[in-house]
Amino acid sequence: MDHKPILPTGMPFIDRLLEGGLHTGEVTTVFGEAATGKSTLAYQSLINVAKMELSTIYIDTEHKFNTRRIAQIDDKTDISDFIAVFQPETFTQQIQYLKNLKDLLNERPFKLLIIDTISNLYRLELCSIEKKIALRRLLEQHLARIHCETRRYGLFTLIISQVRSFKGKTTPIGEDCLYAYSRKVLELRKGLINSKRFAILRKGSINLTDESLPYVITEKGLSSTNEIRLLSV
Repeated sequence: MDHKPILPTGMPFIDRLLEGGLHTGEVTTVFGEAATGKSTLAYQSLINVAKMELSTIYIDTEHKFNTRRIAQIDDKTDISDFIAVFQPETFTQQIQYLKNLKDLLNERPFKLLIIDTISNLYRLELCSIEKKIALRRLLEQHLARIHCETRRYGLFTLIISQVRSFKGKTTPIGEDCLYAYSRKVLELRKGLINSKRFAILRKGSINLTDESLPYVITEKGLSSTNEIRLLSV
């Protein structure tokens, strides 16, 4: 049996949930509330890829790409030669970057595609029932294209999604589409006390989880509480 290449994220507890890490030709989605470490997870992933001398396309829809935070996580790895950052102003521009993906790949052999976040510009443009219907269709088409291009070019794709809360339940924006086109969906959830958070593998909108792993956000990124406990012994 052939095994698809796997790209470790550099976070052992995340890789454990993702069966080794990001898988080639497949989309992995991470969602969670603010301050759960979604972008930090993306930064650690691109740092780990740069260490392998592989390149990343980073689509920054929130215009918050933070080189200082990246250097804080790892000040020994120079990512500058291994990343191209794009900052679309509109959801239409975000979609266009995927249409131009072939040209980008011809310029440089990128392997990791990160979209942080998939839902920001989409959410900002919602203003009427009519537009919601049209944008929802565009979002589904956008995710379908990401899925197809990821498979076509053998990319490792990481999508970050914002959330919405309804009746006490937190779900990713565009939930059904994300589950349809993602190989794995990972939720980062705040704990009730202290700074502890939990990484949870989602199996779908109904059947939820295998296990949840506790973690904390440190200056050096996301670390499982078990890793921190071992380091302090």
